[in-house]
Amino acid sequence: MNLRRVACLAAVLTAATLAPTAVAQEGPPTPKLSTAPSPLVGYAVVAILGGAIIGISLYPSKRQHTDL
Repeated sequence: MNLRRVACLAAVLTAATLAPTAVAQEGPPTPKLSTAPSPLVGYAVVAILGGAIIGISLYPSKRQHTDL
């Protein structure tokens, strides 16, 4: 047998072996999220990260004598 025939046979056997497993699977689980999360948490994270970025940007560098 040549290599191409062996590869084709291996692909067919793999598909034939795994097909019953795929058919027997259940559908996706239903999400258990009863309430939507508060957007305030996201706003707080954005405010903290934004404040950190602005604070780091405004922090003076140590090379004032070369900045004109």
